[in-house]
Amino acid sequence: MHFLLFKKGFQTWEYAPQYAIRSYAYLWIHGLPLKLIHFIFGTNKVVLFYLLRCILAVCCSAAEVYFYKGICKHFGTNTGRITLLFLIMSAGMFISSTAFLPSSFCMYLTFISMGAWFLGKY
Repeated sequence: MHFLLFKKGFQTWEYAPQYAIRSYAYLWIHGLPLKLIHFIFGTNKVVLFYLLRCILAVCCSAAEVYFYKGICKHFGTNTGRITLLFLIMSAGMFISSTAFLPSSFCMYLTFISMGAWFLGKY
């Protein structure tokens, strides 16, 4: 991400052209808003890093709320409350909600798709 935003820094071997294991598409999804924020406000690198983590936390929270509403509608409020308790008390959710990883992005999309399925919006 730093390499894309500031045109200097290290490039990991996964993104190197000779190996091409990973695509830059995932990085650009997150990098374009940060590049715009950096262009408008001129914030420093540390602020951009924590801003990205805050944005990821808000997105994950919105996806969890959508999933919770789907659970409550499909299975009832008691099951929804138990699910909410497990989501709140889970250390894995606390850590992975703000992680800048493709697997965390898949977790957000899974919450949204399961919530839509339980709400009947498919």
